[in-house]
Amino acid sequence: MANRKNEHYKKLIGSIGPQALLAGIETLLKDIAGAGIGIALASASRNAPTIIERLGIGRFFQAIVDPADVPLGKPHPDIYLRAAAELGVDPWECVGVEDAEAGMQAIKQAGMFAVGIGSAEVLREADYIVPDSYFLNMDDILNSVHNNQKKIEDAFFSTYNRSNKALWNKHPWEHDEMKRVKDWSIRQKLFSTYVLLIVVPLGIINFVSYTLFMSSFENRIVNSFKDLNQQIISNSDTFLKNMLKISEKPYYDQQLVDILAKDYSIMEYEMFERSQAYRYVNDTFFKDLLMFNDDIDSLVIYPQMGNYVYRRGYEVIFNYDYSPDNEAWYKRIIDSGGSSGRHRAAYGEAGQFSCEKRRIHRESHRRFQFLSQAWRFRYQYEKRCVKQLVQRAQVQL
Repeated sequence: MANRKNEHYKKLIGSIGPQALLAGIETLLKDIAGAGIGIALASASRNAPTIIERLGIGRFFQAIVDPADVPLGKPHPDIYLRAAAELGVDPWECVGVEDAEAGMQAIKQAGMFAVGIGSAEVLREADYIVPDSYFLNMDDILNSVHNNQKKIEDAFFSTYNRSNKALWNKHPWEHDEMKRVKDWSIRQKLFSTYVLLIVVPLGIINFVSYTLFMSSFENRIVNSFKDLNQQIISNSDTFLKNMLKISEKPYYDQQLVDILAKDYSIMEYEMFERSQAYRYVNDTFFKDLLMFNDDIDSLVIYPQMGNYVYRRGYEVIFNYDYSPDNEAWYKRIIDSGGSSGRHRAAYGEAGQFSCEKRRIHRESHRRFQFLSQAWRFRYQYEKRCVKQLVQRAQVQL
């Protein structure tokens, strides 16, 4: 008789297909899975996995509890607690769905939110009840869970405490531990709410402020830098042109002789005094040169005798490697950075001038050389080198 019953039951299972699925169930499972919520099956039937596959809904379940793995069946909560453990969540974070009184009792003892399908009189312990599976709706269930959140937490602790009163009396420290867990859960929620209320608005304010700043001031800042760079180039060109005009008048006057008399030895003074004897006297020329720009740090003069004089270096250097016809000589001087004492001239045909402009950054020096009218063609070459220095400064900005 038992064998015949078993064979008949197997035939019934074999005839089950997706068409046997209750109304509303597939839509509910799709909505829950689409929301990223885990689903587990806690059925007392050993044939539940087979039936699930026959119905074509096995893909929705992340866990299926084998009733053979739990010591006590419904109405004990063991199978539901195992389902929560396999999903990796706490029982009070779960929602259980049942259509039988024993199953409803198991859900409540597990501390879960209980959804009943069927008679309200039979399933009176349910937190949310519908007369038929057709009326199951994920949004309605979640709203009910939200409205009864405190009830869910209290149900777990109070119900579990009552059903295990002897255990608490035997191990009172465990009861205190559960209280601490509950208190910690509440503190976590309060802290999360605080973070959402404070951090999120601050993040939004910072984002809006940054967006307004970028849209309002970025173009102005970029244009200011461009204008500054153009001003640097313009000032350099003006400086070079004025120095070129000065270099076209290689004459010494009594004012220069007086200046040199204060800073140099008798030998240098006599040298310039001799050179002055046959040169045209210009009363304002050297005054304009020395006071032209605050950045001018020194004045270098190459008189006809070929002596090198560095006004603030207190030295005179005699050197005979100067060749005004060799452009490589100028390039070597510029590449060397124009350091003090490096530019040495001899056997010049006319007086020549050089101005050293000291830059504050890292105390680097740039030597701008301005030649007499006999070597004016050198000016264009030197101007290109100066512009290259300015362009490199722009890149650093």
